[in-house]
Amino acid sequence: MLYSIVSAFLTALTMPGFFLGPAVWITLIPLIEVLRKSKPLHGLLNGFIFGYVMMSVSLFWQLPTLSKNVPEVLRSFPGWVGFLTFWLLAAVEALPFAGTGLVYSFLSKKFTRRPWLDAFAFSLTYSVFEYLRGIGDLGFAGSRLSDALYWNAGFISTLSVWGTLGLSWFIAFVNTRLSHWLKNVRRNLILNLLMIIMMLNGVGLTVGYFLPSVRIDDVNSFRIHAVQTNVPQSVKYSRRIEPLLETFEKFVRTTPSNADVVIFPEATFMRDMTQDYNGSYLIALSKEKKVKVIVGFPHFEEDKAFNSVWLIDPAQGFTDQNYSKVKLTPFAEMLPYPWFFGAFRFLKLLSYYTPGEGFPTFELDGKALGVMICFESYFTEVSRELVKNGALALVVTTNDGWFNSKVALKQHFVQSAFRAAEYGRYVLQISNTGITGLFDPFGRLVYSLPEWTEMAHTFTVPERSGNTLYYHIGRYIPIFLTAVLLLLVII
Repeated sequence: MLYSIVSAFLTALTMPGFFLGPAVWITLIPLIEVLRKSKPLHGLLNGFIFGYVMMSVSLFWQLPTLSKNVPEVLRSFPGWVGFLTFWLLAAVEALPFAGTGLVYSFLSKKFTRRPWLDAFAFSLTYSVFEYLRGIGDLGFAGSRLSDALYWNAGFISTLSVWGTLGLSWFIAFVNTRLSHWLKNVRRNLILNLLMIIMMLNGVGLTVGYFLPSVRIDDVNSFRIHAVQTNVPQSVKYSRRIEPLLETFEKFVRTTPSNADVVIFPEATFMRDMTQDYNGSYLIALSKEKKVKVIVGFPHFEEDKAFNSVWLIDPAQGFTDQNYSKVKLTPFAEMLPYPWFFGAFRFLKLLSYYTPGEGFPTFELDGKALGVMICFESYFTEVSRELVKNGALALVVTTNDGWFNSKVALKQHFVQSAFRAAEYGRYVLQISNTGITGLFDPFGRLVYSLPEWTEMAHTFTVPERSGNTLYYHIGRYIPIFLTAVLLLLVII
């Protein structure tokens, strides 16, 4: 059990925002060793403990969010309830890791004398349960092993072939092979491990050095004026709309004349501006400045509510071009499996939303721009559908103002790097409190704004067409991994 806890802490500290990212190649070794010695039920327990500790540490920023930030703003539940909720949600996230422990502790006994098959057994098991962790109403695709290498352009560029799930498989495979190799090392263990870590990361950095630079062409590009409003949640969720209108007005009026569109973050307003009398003021500002605006707010239609972004055109006002969030955040925006989680209704932020239908893009001068909302950037299938519908660039609009931790902001921000590399598109995240920034099609950071600062910047976002290999085969990778794992189970 101690090995599982140590492995969990080390792996958690490789996640974005922490400091052990380069060591992800070895952090699973203690877990692998304890699972090899465990019977299946003990393996299940060790896997659960690993997942519970790893997810609790890597997502620690959710604790103050649930126990302090949300209760202070919404006053819908006391802080101690949020405190307990965090630990319960960590237990839910740990369940797929329990599955990893159960299956691998069984398979490892079959391949005791076949180390290569043993490595395939663990890496396949880990990656298949990583995939399962990201599907369904409770799905969350963060804190994957691949997240640890967000800074290594060489490895991140390979996502265009196998995505984050493939890279996670490779990292798990290397961990297993190194666990076999360590059994034969008698001297200078730490020195050897450090050299291996340096060598593996050096390979990725070397590949990244030789990646082609991407030329930014003003002609075939979107000129997006991105606004980081930095509005506190207490102001956003108050009944006073005047401060929000003042912020909107200030940034629309100061938009450069050469901008194609000015884009505000998710939930810039907390009321449906298409049905609010203040919506006419937004239209007037767009018409006065002669600039198109994309802005986020909830939209209500009969008895349904949607988390949406809308395009305001100077000539038309609110157009029929809009996008409603499809992958809703569990508990905050929708209640997963209400027959089981009904007691957690108090976590609702504004109202429960209905998922949007389809993945429409925004047409700007005949060019398609794909827009995602908030944590949708964690889910590769959202980007795939937008690219399928012709998106030449992608934008993530988000309200990360609930989080007071740079770790939280970083973990969300780098998801845009992964989507950029997977689909060969520029991806621009626009956040209320940050991080607002642009990634190129290899997942490299082009430019970002400082966090927790009210400011705007006009990004030149080049159009990119064509599709990566991952676009074509990405949806089949989990099927392939699962099929091979089942084959190992029955042979």
